[in-house]
Amino acid sequence: MTVYKVLADIVDALRTNHLEHEAIRAEMATKKDLAAIRAEMATKKDLAAIRAEMATKKDLAAIRAEMATKKDLAAIRAEMATKGELAEVAEDLKKLGLQFEAFRHDTKITLEMISELMGRTGQHKKDIASLDRRVSRVENHLELKPLSNGTGDQ
Repeated sequence: MTVYKVLADIVDALRTNHLEHEAIRAEMATKKDLAAIRAEMATKKDLAAIRAEMATKKDLAAIRAEMATKKDLAAIRAEMATKGELAEVAEDLKKLGLQFEAFRHDTKITLEMISELMGRTGQHKKDIASLDRRVSRVENHLELKPLSNGTGDQ
């Protein structure tokens, strides 16, 4: 497992914890929201009808028991990373990114050098083949019988 993968898993876990915390906050109605709802309600008659439909105190107690307590929220906050820890992770990711880019650059240069060497090797092979043909022609020429000089002497 690479350092980058470990850091990515940590960031994912932190992001998940943060999203869960935000979801809990969104589900809990604030006093301000309740006041806005009350302001929007119509008459006392409407309030009485709504109260009749609302859960009893016992139901409310059960709902409150199910909701996260302040202690639970404190535990969630304690598990979440601090801004300093996230900054440290971001800095480490930045360093890894720079190292990767340097590695990629070096690899590209190495591949270009290998390609150039392969091209030169191919040219040398052509030159060697050309020299071999010339040597063969000279050797074949030397193996021929000498030409007569036209004087009848052989």
